[in-house]
Amino acid sequence: MPEQDLDACLLQRGKRQSAGTCCLTMKLLTAALLLLFIAMCLASAEGVKCKCSRKGPKIRFSNVRKLEIKPRYPFCVEEMIIVTLWTRVRGEQQHCLNPKRQNTVRLLKWYRVWKEKGRVYEE
Repeated sequence: MPEQDLDACLLQRGKRQSAGTCCLTMKLLTAALLLLFIAMCLASAEGVKCKCSRKGPKIRFSNVRKLEIKPRYPFCVEEMIIVTLWTRVRGEQQHCLNPKRQNTVRLLKWYRVWKEKGRVYEE
């Protein structure tokens, strides 16, 4: 069977090539296909990464538009707290907050109180 592949490669496009060139071409093609497969696997795993790899800055409670608390996933070390802020200068931005910081704990308490009073916008 390998001899047939080699013969087919040697007679490709009606030109006779050396066996070394043909084998090199087959190896390069195999390597390219392997790299393509690895790239596809890494691209599909991109969505599995933890969204909060970097924690956001200190925030003003009055700028908070939305607060999302996502549970701890197997690929994350801790739960994700994603806050959407709105400012006149920068518009709408999303930040991750460190759940262990005192400021974040205070924000969660404040947000729950405001939510109970119906003062928080939710989609």
